[in-house]
Amino acid sequence: MKKIIILALSILMVMAFTAPVLAEDDGAIDFGGAGATYDLSNKVWIQYSTDDASNAQEFGVGTVHSSGDREYQTTDGTSIIFWRSVAKGTTDVDLQGVGLTTDEFAGWGTAL
Repeated sequence: MKKIIILALSILMVMAFTAPVLAEDDGAIDFGGAGATYDLSNKVWIQYSTDDASNAQEFGVGTVHSSGDREYQTTDGTSIIFWRSVAKGTTDVDLQGVGLTTDEFAGWGTAL
């Protein structure tokens, strides 16, 4: 039960700072200029995008670990995290778009 509470609080903290300012990068990422940063692990790359800066609820996010061989993505239009194979050493996240639905990730594997 304690772990569930910690997980729920962690999710709430992240959701409180979900503004459309993440960019493809590694290192410290600023969440919405609110002074809250999240430091990515070594060799992890992320890309976050929104269609409209005034509505951060419409988003697309993707990540890749340069030592791994999978890229993961999701959007506000689905509750599933999708993956696809990439070459090891990849640091470019090929974000598919904002608001894509499950059907628009055809050909991708499902992670969760």
